[in-house]
Parts: sequence; structure tokens; C-alpha cells
Amino acid sequence: MIYLAEVFYWREQKDFPFRTVLEVTVQWVGERCGYYLAEILAPRDRSQRPLRRQGSLPAEATERASFLGELVGWLLDSSLGNEPLRLLLDDQPIVRLGSTPKLAFYDSVDTWTLNLSEEEFSRIQALWSQHSLPTDLFYPQSAGVCVPWPGRGFGAKLLRLLGMQKCYTPKQWEREREFHNG
Repeated sequence: MIYLAEVFYWREQKDFPFRTVLEVTVQWVGERCGYYLAEILAPRDRSQRPLRRQGSLPAEATERASFLGELVGWLLDSSLGNEPLRLLLDDQPIVRLGSTPKLAFYDSVDTWTLNLSEEEFSRIQALWSQHSLPTDLFYPQSAGVCVPWPGRGFGAKLLRLLGMQKCYTPKQWEREREFHNG
């Protein structure tokens, strides 16, 4: 099942612990993967090389955990900010676009997905809870809400006529529901 990042936390909560979420999530998902692709999309230092790393994860659990920790550190410490990076983890070699890896962070939180079974998702939620993180950091793709483009002005009316929608994560929709129902 595909789970999407609940961007409410990253976009609407000041000082949300992005690094902790990334570290905890990558470690847990990485234990179940054999391959990775990591890329710095906006390097802090333009002369920095390499900007991309790819290959097999270490087979031994302790080595793998250490490697994943260093990989996340490299990505975050070498990037201009938290988001201009790419990180894919999967149990198959990462060679083609269009596949759905177990963890995919394509360039921003808006594109962060997890491809986990319901049981795996329950386990990672328990881990987030153990780290004092919200258990709804991700949500099933089907739980998003899309509504006709909101607003009363001419532009909003035109967008609705063209079939445009505005989509919300579950947490964002909680806040917007009153506006749309009123």
C-alpha cells in the first residue's frame, strides 16, 4: 500500500524535527531493503563531489545501520536545506523510473512516499511513537481529499469550470473542512 507524507507537520509546524523523522524512518525501512539511491539536488558547496551514490546496502545489520546513518547525514549536511535531496530504498535494484520503492523521497516532503504492507506500516507507526513522533506522519494514499477549486472570485470560478481541484492531506482537510462546508 502506498502511504504519503502528511505535509501538515513539515509545512505548518515550526521546528518540526525533520532530521529525526528521516533518520528513524530510513533506518527502519532500510532494514528491509537491499538497495539505495541517494542524490544531493542542491549542494551546499558547488564543488562537492560526489552528488550521487547508488548501490547495494551492506548485508550485516550493524554495518547497514551505520551506513544508513552516514548516508542520511551526508544528504542533510551536504544539501542547502532539508528537502532538495533524493533518497530511494528498495528490496530490488533501483534502476528504472516508474517503479515504487519501499521509501521514495524524490525531492521534497510533498513527494515522500512509503510502499509498505499494513503490518509494516503499523510497526513503523509504533517506532515513531517510541521516538515521540506523531503516528500519522504518513497516511494511505486513498485518504487524501480533493475538492473543486475553492474561492468566490472569477479566477476560482474559472478553475472550477476547467475541472481543477485542490487536494488536501487528512490533517489539512481537518482544518479546511469548516470552510468548505460553510
